[in-house]
Amino acid sequence: MRNALIAKVKMGQKQLGMSKEEYRCMLGDLFGVDSCTKLKNGQLLRLIDHLQGKGAIYTSKKRGKKAFIVIDPKMPFAREKKRILALWNALDWKMDGIHTRCKAQFGVDRFENLNDPQALQVLNKDLTNRAARKGVLE
Repeated sequence: MRNALIAKVKMGQKQLGMSKEEYRCMLGDLFGVDSCTKLKNGQLLRLIDHLQGKGAIYTSKKRGKKAFIVIDPKMPFAREKKRILALWNALDWKMDGIHTRCKAQFGVDRFENLNDPQALQVLNKDLTNRAARKGVLE
């Protein structure tokens, strides 16, 4: 997985036409390092999100496959997060969109990092209402 994340970072760097100096400066500003190989996986994911925000586009080679988010059962509020993801999927929305919403609405870069019970409740209620209106809930 780590090699795939590093490859995505390099792909984004190339797509954005960043020189080595610009790239290293960005890494220094964001993480205080000069190489993405010094980053942990979570930091690599944040860097990929940052590159996407700058215009990098990542497409899956596996056509017809949906992106997915893995929720570790030991993570805080894992049950609630799994329900929210199930609702998001039932609404047939792109999984990457949940990160965008969490950042805009709750100030959290990734959905997995949302650990505020009130924010999770708000998100769950909104998605439940939307799914009911769309008729995807029984």
